[in-house]
Amino acid sequence: MNIADGSLTIDAKNIWAAGVSAARADRLLAPWIETTGETLCIGNCQFAADEVKRIFLAGAGKAALAMAVGFLSETEAWCDKHAIQLDGQIHLPGLLRLTDDGQACDLPRLKNPLLLQRLSLLSLRAKHANFPTVETVNASLRLTRQLNELGQKDLCVALISGGGSALLCQPVAGTSLDDQLAVVQVLSENGADIQQINTVRRCLDNIKAGGLAAASHAQFNLALVLSDVIGDDMATIASGPTWYSQRPYREALDIIEQFDEMHQIPDRIRSFLADACPGSALKPRPQCIPHTRIGNIESGVTAAVQHAESLGYRVVREIASPPEWLPDKASQLVKQLVGSDDKICVISGGEPSLKLTPREIRGRGGRNQQLALAALRCWMQSDCSAQREFCFLSGGTDGEDGPNLAAGGCCDNRTADLIRKQQLSVEDYLARNDAGTLLEMTDSLLSAPPTHTNICDIRVFIAGAQ
Repeated sequence: MNIADGSLTIDAKNIWAAGVSAARADRLLAPWIETTGETLCIGNCQFAADEVKRIFLAGAGKAALAMAVGFLSETEAWCDKHAIQLDGQIHLPGLLRLTDDGQACDLPRLKNPLLLQRLSLLSLRAKHANFPTVETVNASLRLTRQLNELGQKDLCVALISGGGSALLCQPVAGTSLDDQLAVVQVLSENGADIQQINTVRRCLDNIKAGGLAAASHAQFNLALVLSDVIGDDMATIASGPTWYSQRPYREALDIIEQFDEMHQIPDRIRSFLADACPGSALKPRPQCIPHTRIGNIESGVTAAVQHAESLGYRVVREIASPPEWLPDKASQLVKQLVGSDDKICVISGGEPSLKLTPREIRGRGGRNQQLALAALRCWMQSDCSAQREFCFLSGGTDGEDGPNLAAGGCCDNRTADLIRKQQLSVEDYLARNDAGTLLEMTDSLLSAPPTHTNICDIRVFIAGAQ
């Protein structure tokens, strides 16, 4: 089925795309790097050409490739002029797409086509499978060994973005990769948010909570970070591999007790956290390396708002505060449209959580598909459904949303009409977390090419004038 979009749906998709495009990692990174004569400026740090002989890029995350290309684009001429070596290792999700001459697809071309080949670019997990693998563990060990070998006149630049938690993994002694997988799966299925999940991860992994930074013996170290969490907590983004923090064992244990009522997480994890609690606060905290946040959800929402205003909408914007419970968020966003008679666009940034149904009855679709369909249900239950044109779009800025190939959901009048004609039960699909199946049947999935960013979700809800 291929149904032509209505005018509001076209607007919603273009508004969402404007927000995602403005938040592309290479574009956000460029303003933070400046080369002038003998000096390289990165964030608030300055380096003279005679101080640095080698720059090593250590990257991990969904936007890490775009960050690397952006960094190389801004520094390649300066490094070439001063004979500075460039190399590194970047951990990436999905299939890596390079052209025949080694350039990154969908990203700016480097003047030196061989420059990107100096980096070890590693695709460490399948697309839409956001979990570490054995390859992740092995690659992380290789990366820490390389960092250990850095020394005088070396500059280590960490490129960190959301998704890095699953791309950097070194289980602490007494635990395993399978333990980490069990913890993340149970917590996410039972409604824990990213802050809570990464709090536990930091306690079970040597490379998190500053472990990556601690491994580097370079004379100079810094981190460039693209935030995918509300509030931009550096300890939470990718579980803070470059941000030194106390490992919150007691808090992690409390989170497991809260979300693992069925005791699916191995008892040895509880025992490990309980044994670690008494001495956890006694460990000294090293000083953090310099960090520069290059962008966050504000970057995308601001651009989306500007585009919506240029189309003539009255715009309501919000950056949602966690925790967000998905059914409540869908209802809240729809109420803002129902309560207004004019042509209105609500643009919202956030990342809701949802307790999933048991695996044996669970369908397909991620939180954005579920949110779009839940919003449609609220709208169809109101008096507005047959009177006004509308579109409810919710999409992951990373282009991923659950175990299918969609970035999210996009429900409009035609979605509602098809549901009525086919006598589909929205309640049933929502109850089974099977929004993706219904949205696919009604041609209401949101697809996106590689986005090269990750800054939470952007929701664009539109209603025409009444």
